[in-house]
Amino acid sequence: MKITKITSLANENIKNAIKLTETKNLKKSNVAIVESYKVVKDLFLQKHKVVCVFTTENAFNKKEDFFKSLNCDIFITTKLIINKLSNVETSDEIIAIVEIPKQKNVEIKENFLVLDHVQDPTNMGAIIRSACAFNFKTIVTINCVHPYSQKVTRCSMSNNFNVNFVELSIEQLNLLINKNKTPLYCLNMDGENLYNIKSKEKCFGLILGSEGKGVNKQLSSIATKTICIPMQNNVESLNVAVSASIVMSYFNNL
Repeated sequence: MKITKITSLANENIKNAIKLTETKNLKKSNVAIVESYKVVKDLFLQKHKVVCVFTTENAFNKKEDFFKSLNCDIFITTKLIINKLSNVETSDEIIAIVEIPKQKNVEIKENFLVLDHVQDPTNMGAIIRSACAFNFKTIVTINCVHPYSQKVTRCSMSNNFNVNFVELSIEQLNLLINKNKTPLYCLNMDGENLYNIKSKEKCFGLILGSEGKGVNKQLSSIATKTICIPMQNNVESLNVAVSASIVMSYFNNL
């Protein structure tokens, strides 16, 4: 462990970290920026590679034993610099750079999600958290928000580091499910009542679309079955993250 004090925004380590707060730079990187003692600690305990940590002298003194256990470079810096790296109103002044897990192939032996144009990081984070809870550990993304943006990490409670993300086109997904003869369910308002399904396939994919536009017609056309969540009191639709949780929980308990 090496401890270095940095007070200038012009420092290369600070400049490189600030770049990671922008999606365009995150897309080219194999590391992501994460924030808070709990998130950094959880990722470290889960054996994810913590590259370095930025903190203030005050925060370091409070958690000195924890910082020393990380065995990585520690940069003691100012509140001004921490605020440049943070995307929350009140930071606990602990920010880390963590390696993004290497992408694996889609594992057809287990259930997976297909997310179509989910751009809201709060929804993405909530879906990821539920996916982990209900054992949908692979997520295929089609034109979605970056799964390792700071807000997605925060809203997923860092569970995004425990999911396999695969970015595919609709054509690539179609080839994959045809090759493996994998059922693909699409959640849509005009589908079959979810609760009429009394048994589940050994493994399947579940398509979810954005709240604004729903599922792309080309994507929904390759689905094996369209399903819906029955609703009462003239409610027409639910938040996509809420819908995802309901459906995944139901199938997980069949």
